[in-house]
Amino acid sequence: MVNSAGISVEMPVQQMNRRFKHLKKLKKKLVCLMPTDKTAIKLAIASDPINMPSGKDPFQDDQELMEELRSMGAVVEIMDWKNTETDWNQFDAIFISSTWDIPSHGEAFIQWIRDCNSDRNRVINDGQLIIDNVIKSRYLSRLIKKFGVRVNSGMAITPSYFIGINESEEDQTNPIGNRSLKELFEELDAADPDNWQDRDIVMKPIVSADGNNTFLYKRMGRNTNEKQTDFILHSDEEAEKIFHHLLSSSPRGIILQPYIKAVEEGEYCLVFFNDKYSHAIQKRGGFKNHSIKERRFIPEVQLPKNMVSFATQIIHFMQECYHQHALIRTRIDFLYSNGQIVLCELECTEPNTNLQSLPADIKTAVLKSYASAIYREATRLKAAIND
Repeated sequence: MVNSAGISVEMPVQQMNRRFKHLKKLKKKLVCLMPTDKTAIKLAIASDPINMPSGKDPFQDDQELMEELRSMGAVVEIMDWKNTETDWNQFDAIFISSTWDIPSHGEAFIQWIRDCNSDRNRVINDGQLIIDNVIKSRYLSRLIKKFGVRVNSGMAITPSYFIGINESEEDQTNPIGNRSLKELFEELDAADPDNWQDRDIVMKPIVSADGNNTFLYKRMGRNTNEKQTDFILHSDEEAEKIFHHLLSSSPRGIILQPYIKAVEEGEYCLVFFNDKYSHAIQKRGGFKNHSIKERRFIPEVQLPKNMVSFATQIIHFMQECYHQHALIRTRIDFLYSNGQIVLCELECTEPNTNLQSLPADIKTAVLKSYASAIYREATRLKAAIND
């Protein structure tokens, strides 16, 4: 570069790069501030304070999804679902994405979903489906009635018993009455010995996530390879104490499940957009192991036989229970061992789709499919206003 005096002036490459990056960021901001077409889809991605872009642990998937949706012409913001100053009626659709503080605010979240849909449906996934998914006893009892709990049948739902201080027909919970935990186990052993007798027991709140307040009661006294010990209970007294603490602190009640050894071999997590299989990752084995670093992408051809088929059956059944557009993004978690596939979780509320665990080329394709599914449903919800 030569100035007016004929002297060569070279701009350092690093300085040029910094200016170029600054201009790119400025362009993005200007695009966001430009007047938008009133016909453009206005969409909120619901998160929590920690996972917001300004939070302690920003969720990268949300930010990448937002950029992809903006490239499709949508006006998108990532919002804290607990922000009481937000007018949620301004949005054509609200996508529930990373609201991972629900277990601490369960009843408030349920009411918020109802409020968002008070004048019309705008929540993705379906609002009632989300509520029934947060209250795990509702969806699990429905799946158990449909697919059964015979874990040696090849495909089944994890056996579950739902109990609360009071009975709730809506939540499918049974009242504890005057029974001790030992007496309750004796009843379960007698009613279904194949699934309960001589089994260690998992106890957790009905409204829960990521192993919070989840305990393993080793009532058979067997040793395990688990390194964690603070949530493993070895005595009847310990178990009884935790059981009643969970009952008194869990408004919707608690879930009892027999411990399934296959958890030590790891979970398979299958992601669907609408009713179409997208991708899967596998978590490392271990009770309450939720390390993101130890998750790996697994190609469909390497999944256990019939796993995608079973997952698809579950998706279609839930569509029948609600409606065709109820499930836009879903993750189904399975355990597998010796040819047996057992569902441990159907995540319809705020499932982590694990984009960052995918190879780069697959991640790019998945992100486009992901954004397209959300954009189509937001468009459908907006169009429904004029129907």
